[in-house]
Amino acid sequence: MEGYREIERFNEKSVKISIVENVTNKIRNIIKLYPNHAILEIEVRWLQKFAKSTTVRVPKVIRSEDRELLLEYISGRTLLQELIDGAMFKVNMMAGALARYLKAFYVESKGYVFDEMNLHGYVMRGGLLSGMDFVTARPGSEDELAAETIASVLVDTRISDVRKQLFIREFLRIFGGTVLQYKTHTQELMADKIKRYDIKGTTLEELYKIIGKV
Repeated sequence: MEGYREIERFNEKSVKISIVENVTNKIRNIIKLYPNHAILEIEVRWLQKFAKSTTVRVPKVIRSEDRELLLEYISGRTLLQELIDGAMFKVNMMAGALARYLKAFYVESKGYVFDEMNLHGYVMRGGLLSGMDFVTARPGSEDELAAETIASVLVDTRISDVRKQLFIREFLRIFGGTVLQYKTHTQELMADKIKRYDIKGTTLEELYKIIGKV
């Protein structure tokens, strides 16, 4: 999108997220780049749906251009950044915030879940979590929503085992359920992610051990 200077980019799966600065007024925004305009339109519909929600907080849509969507800038680090190297107390804080956010999303969307959890798609600001990634939303169960979240955290090799354990423990305490309840579906999702994204540096056996320590 012309008139903006890229400051930072997060490449996650098919959607690219960039923090940008307007070259004229120096105001920061977020630009998301989608594989096609149809997927962008799906995202816009979700963002507009939750525009006035007090529990499923989302950035304001400013405008779209071809495959790019310009959004309000939400200052703060992403969920993934905090999980990788943020202060340890923030791991619990983010886990609890995400659990509450996803439960609210499930209720307000009338039973939708995510096929893919983008950990860069959530930012904490002023103690409140905001989300900006809804392109893989589909009808499903709360169990599927929990399992996808747990699996996405576990397979990410950038996050230490200790942080994964802390995150999952607190997430489940707020979201509800147990590791055993979600274990089978979580394992299926982990196996699929490792194969589909050719994830190196971890094995299913190592991930099973992490689950066992939660």
